[in-house]
Amino acid sequence: MTTSIGERIPTPKVTRSELPVIRIGRKIGDAEIERLISEAAAEVSG
Repeated sequence: MTTSIGERIPTPKVTRSELPVIRIGRKIGDAEIERLISEAAAEVSG
């Protein structure tokens, strides 16, 4: 799976709503974006 700019996404279970977050994450760093996605996933799952 790739973003609109053709960048490979390391996480296969990403949703379309998380794509913008991942693009921003490239500027912050992979570790930070993984933390943000984990928090988002925790909120969604309750």
